[in-house]
Amino acid sequence: MSSELSNSPDIYFLRGIIYLYNDNIDRAKKMFTEGLRFDPDDEKCHNALKNVKKLEHLKEKGIF
Repeated sequence: MSSELSNSPDIYFLRGIIYLYNDNIDRAKKMFTEGLRFDPDDEKCHNALKNVKKLEHLKEKGIF
């Protein structure tokens, strides 16, 4: 993978989505956070991280 691609928040967003679909919330959260490290203004990673935190909260309460 070229360094340009590996530093793209889109790659981390997609990895996060894959982890999320595989019910690995911790890894998904890490990927979205890494995406924001490369672009702190990335909307997709911000929204995904916010939604993962909501999902995490719901799971803790036993709702989901």
